[in-house]
Amino acid sequence: MWAVMDELDKAILRELQSDARKTNRDLAAAVGVSPTTALDRTRALRQRDIIRGAILDVDLAAIGRPVQASSRSAYARRRDATSRASATGSASCLTRSAST
Repeated sequence: MWAVMDELDKAILRELQSDARKTNRDLAAAVGVSPTTALDRTRALRQRDIIRGAILDVDLAAIGRPVQASSRSAYARRRDATSRASATGSASCLTRSAST
């Protein structure tokens, strides 16, 4: 089922998709509402699971971890893991890690 959103919700999503780090004040100015309204609407979009989070994109080579590998396992809990995903079949977890 599609989420019901008005034009303001859509404008907020467009702005945040272009820059998820935008301050609430800048977001409000961009969509033409008060900061309180922008914050209330953004919170509502999160509560409705329309906004589920933001992604941190790290340049691994810049922090001394240029080598990356993917692995499959029945269970994975590694401190160097950069991402994990559930899987089906013989491996229940896919892990991506980075190291030097």
